[in-house]
Amino acid sequence: MGDLLIKPEDFAELMKILAQGKVTSRAAKDILRQMFGTGRDPSELIEEHGLAQLSDEGEIA
Repeated sequence: MGDLLIKPEDFAELMKILAQGKVTSRAAKDILRQMFGTGRDPSELIEEHGLAQLSDEGEIA
């Protein structure tokens, strides 16, 4: 288990982002896969790949 790239706090952050509805479950799976491969922060990956879910009607229009 010592050779995992993902940090527990990053996994917890991704779960929080998912629970808040900021990403879809499909996007969360993709982000998690990237986190395991790179060890990168989920917020960085979401922003970099444009995976944030829009919920403000002003942003959608």
